[in-house]
Amino acid sequence: MEIVRAVKFGYDKTPEIDRLLHDFRDMLNFCLERAFETSSFSIKRLHHACYDKLKTRYDYNSQYFISAIKVAVSMLSSWKKRRGEKPKAKKLFIEFSPLLTRFEGDKLRISIKPRQFLTIPLKFGDYQAKFIKLWREGKLGIGEIIMNEHWIIVPFKQEIDLTKPDEAVAIDVNENNITVVDSKGNCLKIDTSKIRATHETYSRKLRRIQQIGNSKVKKRLLVKYSGKRKHKIQDLLHKLTKHFSEFTKGKTLIMENLNGLRDSVNQRVFRYNKFSGKLQFVSRRSRNLKRRLNSWDFRKFQFLLDYKHKLNGFDVIYLNPHKTSSVCFRCGGNIKPQEKLCPKCGLDRDINACLNLLKMYGVSGSRESLPMSVMRLGCQGIYADEINQAKLREEVGIFRQPVFNSKELFIS
Repeated sequence: MEIVRAVKFGYDKTPEIDRLLHDFRDMLNFCLERAFETSSFSIKRLHHACYDKLKTRYDYNSQYFISAIKVAVSMLSSWKKRRGEKPKAKKLFIEFSPLLTRFEGDKLRISIKPRQFLTIPLKFGDYQAKFIKLWREGKLGIGEIIMNEHWIIVPFKQEIDLTKPDEAVAIDVNENNITVVDSKGNCLKIDTSKIRATHETYSRKLRRIQQIGNSKVKKRLLVKYSGKRKHKIQDLLHKLTKHFSEFTKGKTLIMENLNGLRDSVNQRVFRYNKFSGKLQFVSRRSRNLKRRLNSWDFRKFQFLLDYKHKLNGFDVIYLNPHKTSSVCFRCGGNIKPQEKLCPKCGLDRDINACLNLLKMYGVSGSRESLPMSVMRLGCQGIYADEINQAKLREEVGIFRQPVFNSKELFIS
């Protein structure tokens, strides 16, 4: 299997590079306009509609025109799913064809025109140097390089042979915690409320900034604090997934397939307004709930853990999470959304979701199976008195009490 990691390199922008970036954006917007004029939404049809005209307008290597057409089709494909405002390229960037670039470690050579090249010295530190060293040793390949106003992004490709071990580990991602249970009965529950608190803190700051009258000051502060929020969350998630990748090493990783969750959160329906007497298209969820769930970083966490687990050489499986939290693994009872424990047997809701994922994957679900110790560990109801806590610590590899706190994990 091929793993791709994008690495940023700094560079000094010159007038020639700036002109190239602006011209590529113009090419891209021309392709988007022609697509709507001629109803050409495939690469083949858009190529016929744009290629000759681009060649007469611009004196560049023809691969730039092909790249612009490919990016335009990609933007149109995203637009067709949502059917909002017509797409338009605003940011300055270039997605280079492999035929246009040659990566040389400390510099990048770009073909501008036939037999005319531009060499860009790259700025990098210790992190980037590790990838350059592996690339020089022939362990990494290079994908399609992207350049914007500030960075040159080099995708390093690595071939990995994934193994499917007998052991498995399931992960349940929630707003305030992440729970992990493996097929041997080991479990780990990490409090991630610090990530949610960070989002809420910066959301309040950004709402106050929106009320500033001076547009220039408002724009500058929005960019500043949005960037701070993004970098802080990214740092927390990298530390968190690094910790989890050590726990999941040597096992098949099972995660929930949460595709479409954002669409469900933002779903709108027609409802009757008793005051105006009209049908109105309104959201099914409250504003606060939508803000909270739309800022939830479940997909970013899964993405980071996915590639880190695969770099360790082990497979990742995504399963449909339907009813994994609501149907009790132990007694078959129904757990309502507001309940943290099964009302019949007291099994913890999050541990229950992980056990159901393991069962769906094929791990035995009998009462006397390996996950039995975890079932007992998650019980806080009618069976709690039967548990010998000292014996349970020996039986379970990682004891659930106390819950591991993210504040301890995120100390730099």
